[in-house]
Amino acid sequence: MGLLGSGIGRTISRALTDSADQTFHFGMTEFPDVAQNTGVVGLLNRLNLSSTKTSSPKPPTAAESAAALRRTESLLSLAFNLAPSYYPAYTVYFLFLTERPRTGHSHATESVGTAQPAAWSQKDTGVRLKKAMEITKTALQSYRLSDPEQSVAAALATYNEYMLAGFMSHNISRKQMAALSQKTSDEMSLLLENARENVRREEWAGTWDYRSEARREDYATLFKFTQKIQETLDSTAKRLAKEEE
Repeated sequence: MGLLGSGIGRTISRALTDSADQTFHFGMTEFPDVAQNTGVVGLLNRLNLSSTKTSSPKPPTAAESAAALRRTESLLSLAFNLAPSYYPAYTVYFLFLTERPRTGHSHATESVGTAQPAAWSQKDTGVRLKKAMEITKTALQSYRLSDPEQSVAAALATYNEYMLAGFMSHNISRKQMAALSQKTSDEMSLLLENARENVRREEWAGTWDYRSEARREDYATLFKFTQKIQETLDSTAKRLAKEEE
């Protein structure tokens, strides 16, 4: 239908990403006081936490939670496949695949007697990490590096690929880890420099201001965040290499 990678496909992808989040919440919302008391609230815990504020006297059942997970994954998969270069669709799906259910108890879950979601089995974890690696590679192949936003997104996806390689590799030596860390840091640095050059080029051409102020601010925030990750990784790589001398 010509939707893949098109502007319409990107718009549908954005709507589906939002819809997936609402599906997991069953229409409920997340409350700041609950989030502050339990740390960062992940996708797998939102049903349990939000059930403390719902008017329904019956918390979601295990079957309802499992059904929400399946529908969420279906929507996120479709959103990503429609627009693999749309970073929010990629990163939300990536986090969904790689997040691990928390096994600890909180005052919220104890107060309503809602069962904690079961941790992924070793087999399920392997499948989910493999899928996360697949979508990361697809995203990296889809980014247009002439666009500064997508160049930064590529740097973050490169870091995700590095993290997944570490999770999925067995018996990796410190020397190999040092080399992989430095390689990833160098690739991220090149992508960030490419983003800078693209912004300068667009500023010179007068097209950078065509993007909304909010979009430019989001770009600046994401760039700084990614740059901090790259600098930390570079320091880690050099420390590991020094330890191996």
